[in-house]
Formats: sequence, structure tokens, C-alpha cells
Amino acid sequence: MSDHSLKSPLDEEKGEKSSQQPTDTRLVAASTSSLEAMAASEGIKPIFLAKVTVMNAAIQDCGMGPYQWKLFISSGFGWFADNVWLQSIAILMPAIANQDGWPKYSGPNGTVRLATLALYAGLIVGAMFWGMTCDVIGRRAAWNLTLVIGGVFGIAMLFLSAIRVFVLPMDESPKFLVSIGRDRDAVEVVHRIAKANGTVSTLTVEDLHEAAKPYFREAGDGDQAVTKFSTWGLVKNSLSDMDGEHLKGLFATPRLAYSTSLIIFIYGALGLAYPLFNAFLGSYLTARNAQNGDTSIDATYSAYTYQASCGVIGSFLAAGLVQWSRGGRKFAMAFFTVISGLFLFGLTAVKTSRGVNALTCLAALFENAFYGVLYGYAPEVFPTPHRGTGDALAAAASRVTGLFSPIIAVYSNASKTPNGPVYASAAIFVLTGLTMLGLPIETVGVAAH
Repeated sequence: MSDHSLKSPLDEEKGEKSSQQPTDTRLVAASTSSLEAMAASEGIKPIFLAKVTVMNAAIQDCGMGPYQWKLFISSGFGWFADNVWLQSIAILMPAIANQDGWPKYSGPNGTVRLATLALYAGLIVGAMFWGMTCDVIGRRAAWNLTLVIGGVFGIAMLFLSAIRVFVLPMDESPKFLVSIGRDRDAVEVVHRIAKANGTVSTLTVEDLHEAAKPYFREAGDGDQAVTKFSTWGLVKNSLSDMDGEHLKGLFATPRLAYSTSLIIFIYGALGLAYPLFNAFLGSYLTARNAQNGDTSIDATYSAYTYQASCGVIGSFLAAGLVQWSRGGRKFAMAFFTVISGLFLFGLTAVKTSRGVNALTCLAALFENAFYGVLYGYAPEVFPTPHRGTGDALAAAASRVTGLFSPIIAVYSNASKTPNGPVYASAAIFVLTGLTMLGLPIETVGVAAH
């Protein structure tokens, strides 16, 4: 929708010449119809879409500055906390299994691997509950509560929680605030962002109201939720509102339903393929190095360090290609995913330690790249009012399938050889990468609604 279509109602109230009013009226009518059609296709209300279009422009005007970098660092702590659990188990379990009295790590007797199952059981509950809850109580409250609760169970998490909550405080998402009728609070957040970045925002509540006015159809459409709550008050007040609205909103139109279903499938498939290889990478490297005559723990952890370092490069690669307009997000993550699978297939065929290290590093690079794109893409295609629920369903699908990775690795025929789980992981990566090309929505150059 053009800037003129947003400004026209304001221009008319400011008293432009009457000779221009018929043209403006036709433009407003045309743009109103266009926006309503867009809102219908995305399963959201036209009032919200009109407001968030203005909000997106205001946030864009704030620029990329200290506020976003603090948010980047803060979010990074959260991703670190999420990743460190899986990586810690992958690193420590082989060593723990070597203790006297523990059964053999690999093969049908390697029940110590089931520690990964316990991890994923907790992840399933957390993904569903907190993902859906943040659509009700807000992103800020849910984010802070998860870190604080996590801090109770670990010193490192407690430290990260303190940094997150007190050193790098976060505002509530302005789009979320708009979605629940708290326009004034949303505008205040945008002004704080602008101030932190050394700029000034001219956004007002009236701007949002005027943009939405053409779409008022019922009494109360322009009403605001003016009552403010503390974090705990917001939690208690909002839990009573948890119903199926956010779930239904993700399947409101055939296009949105297809997109949501395909994203959930992709998350589920990758949620199985990734831990089949990475959750047991320590044991895999130990077994492959032993085949080449090197049983030292230094060789195993050196190889693990190499692949982890290459994974960092993959994240930067994703950051670059994610904005490639010719290919788009879909092509980028499909490419990275398919190549990851191909490198894993190659990994099963190499015979030397250098070959194992090289292909493990390349696989890690491309795995981190496709996850970097996917984690940015999925939230963009979920409508803001239901984004948390969409993320919850996708994350839960990933955790549910991940729950089966230790079962496959311990009890299936794949457990008979170190390469067994790697074959399965590689095949799933390739098939899932091809599936990504069927996603109906491309988000490059499009502001999220």
C-alpha cells in the first residue's frame, strides 16, 4: 500500500482544496479495498494491518542503532542458553559412558543416550506453553520469565537472566501492543527506540487511528485498552483469554493454512534430522577416529571444536544471503539444507580423519546457515497477533520429532554402525530442502505484519 493511501484521510481533514477531494476519495476507496483484500489473504483484521503499516514505517525511520544491537546481544544470550543444553549433552555423554558401571555408549546397550530424550521431553512442554503464552501475556513477559525460571536450575542461566533483565532491559513488541489495542503504549515504545538510536520519531496515536479509521465497521472498533498492568498482573489477567483464536488465526485462509502446515512439517523434519547427527556427534567422532587408529580424547574434541567454529561462519553466510533478492529466503534455506545433506552423505564415505573433519565442518557450516534463514523466515510469515502460537507449533513439532532421535540411535538398525544415523539425517535434509521450495510466501523486501 502506498504512502499516499495512508496520508489521504489526514490530508482531507487538513482541508485540501475541494477540487482534489474526489480524486483523493477514489484513491482512498481503492487503497481501502486493496488493504482489506491483503488482510483477508493473511487472516488478520484490516484495522490491525493499517496500523502496523504505519508502525513499520515509523520503526524503519528509527534506523539500525544501539537499541537493535542491545536486542541482538540480549537475544543471543537466549539462543546460547537454548543451544548449550544440547551441545553439552553431546559432548559429555560419551565421557560419562566411559565411567565404570555405565553401559556401552553406542549400540542397543547405549541407554545413556536416552538423556537426550529427557532433554527433548522438557523442550516440548516449554515450546508449546511459552510460545502460545506470549501471544497472550506479551513477548517481553514470556521471554523474561523463561530466563528467570531457567536461572533457578543453573548458575549460568541465572547469570544470563540477570544480564538479560537488568543490564539489557527489553520493551514489549510495539506490534503486539497494537494487536491488543494498546496503541498509546506502542507509540511510547517506538519513541524510546528512536531516542536510544539518537533520533526523534513523529509517530502519534492519532496517526494510527487515522490510518485505521477507513476500516471501522462496528461500534468500538476504535476503542483502546487503556488499563496498564504490572507483569504479574498482565499474566493473571491474560491467562483467562487463552482460547483457540490464535490457533485458528494461523489457518484462517487456504494459503495461510498451507504455509503454516508446511512450516510445521519442515520444523518437524529438521527437528529429527539435526539431532540424529549433532546430538551424538561426540560419539560419532570418537568412533570414526578409532577406526583410523586414534582413540585420544584430544582428537575427538579438536574435531568438535573445528566444526563448531565453522558453524559460526555459516550464521554469517545466512545473514548475507537472506537479503539476496534474486533468490529470496526460500531458495537460500533450501540450498543450504540440501547441501548439508549432501555433505553428510559424503561424510559416510570418507576414510581418513582429515576427510571426516573437513566434511563435518562443511556440514556444520551449512546447517547453521539454513537454521539462520529458517528462524528468520518462519516468524515473518506468521501474522503478528498469532506469531507466538505459530512459533510454538513449529518449535513443538521440532521437539516432538527430536524426541525420537535417541530412540532411533539406540534401538533401530541405524545403531549398528556409526554411519547409520548419519545416513538417515542426510536423507531427511535433502528431502526437506526440496520441500522448502514449495513454500507459498516469499518475505524478502516485505515488512512483516
